[in-house]
Amino acid sequence: IDHLTEVLDESAIIVTDVGAGLLTGHYGMRIKSGQRMFTSQGLGEMGFGLPGAIGAQFAAPEALVVCLDTDGGIMFNLQEMQVVATHALPLKLVIFNNLGYTMIRSSQDNLFDARRIGSVSGEEIGFPPFDELASTFGFGHTLIESTIDWRAALNAALATDSPELIEV
Repeated sequence: IDHLTEVLDESAIIVTDVGAGLLTGHYGMRIKSGQRMFTSQGLGEMGFGLPGAIGAQFAAPEALVVCLDTDGGIMFNLQEMQVVATHALPLKLVIFNNLGYTMIRSSQDNLFDARRIGSVSGEEIGFPPFDELASTFGFGHTLIESTIDWRAALNAALATDSPELIEV
């Protein structure tokens, strides 16, 4: 998020979903003059990020639009990736892959003595391989899974003129 703050120009638009996308974005982004950040904070519905980013991209076609989302949040409006592909929107979809519903897990840990149900990938829920998902919808895919060369990978993904799924 610090690096995004540094490299995004004044015309960039940041859209967040809920969970880790919202929290990391709102805690870490330092919005520059001219930038806009949109979220559905207060309503807390999962799935706002991608449709919100699509709307922002249509409203400002020349702007770099970055959507901060999660593996859980994207599943609520996954079909909207086809809208991005159909209209060749160059938006950047950052997915924080935290192997499930982290906010729900935290609530289950804190309020229910760590009795988890339906919040951890591989037990009761699952997610598709995001590289395959990106390919299916005509997105590029950038995987950032370590601190080695992540800046170069993120910069290259942001510089493309096509849709890019950036999995962190």
